[in-house]
Amino acid sequence: MKLDEVSDKQLSDSYNTLVAAKEEALLAELDRKEYEKTLKEELAMKKQLYKKDGTTLDLAKVKVPTFKKAMEVHLNGGPNKVEEELELLEEYILDMKNDSTVMARAKSFQNKMIQESESKGAAKDSKEEMKTYLDSEIVEAMDIVASFEIQAKKERLEAENGQETKKKKSKNQEEILSLVQQLKQKLGLV
Repeated sequence: MKLDEVSDKQLSDSYNTLVAAKEEALLAELDRKEYEKTLKEELAMKKQLYKKDGTTLDLAKVKVPTFKKAMEVHLNGGPNKVEEELELLEEYILDMKNDSTVMARAKSFQNKMIQESESKGAAKDSKEEMKTYLDSEIVEAMDIVASFEIQAKKERLEAENGQETKKKKSKNQEEILSLVQQLKQKLGLV
C-alpha cells in the first residue's frame, strides 16, 4: 500500500503503535542494563575485583557473557553447552598446535579481525569528528545515505565473490529518504 493510499488516522495509529512498542523495548533494555550494572557490582564485590587503587570496583573484569552461560547451565539444567563449547575449544587448540597450516590460517584470521575492528573504529571516529563542525542531524543523515551505499557495495562484492548475499529488502536510498520526509509531513513532525 502506497503512502497516499493510507488514511491519516491509520497512519497516525500505526505510528503511535510503533512508537509505543519501541518505547516499551527501550524501557525493558534500560531496566536490564541497570540490573546488569547492579549484578556486576555484586559479582565484583563477591570476587573482590578492584582497580589498582584497591577501593574502586573493576566492573570490566566481570564477564557478563560468561555469567550468562553459567546461568544457562545452572538455571536451565539442560545440556551443558559450556562443557560442549570447552571440548570444542580444546579440539581447536589441538588442531592449531598440531597443524601448521591451521595455525597460519588462525594467525591470518586474527589479523583480519583486528584490521576489521580498527576500520570500524576509524569510521566511528570519523563520524564523531564530523559532529564537531556539522550538525549532528546532518551527520546522521549522511550516515544513513552512506550505509545504503555501503550495503549496496557489500551485496555487489559478495555476488562477485560468489558468496551468498543477504539482500536487505528495501527500496533505493532516494525513495526511502523521500518516504521519510513524506511521513514526517503527514505525521506533523516537520
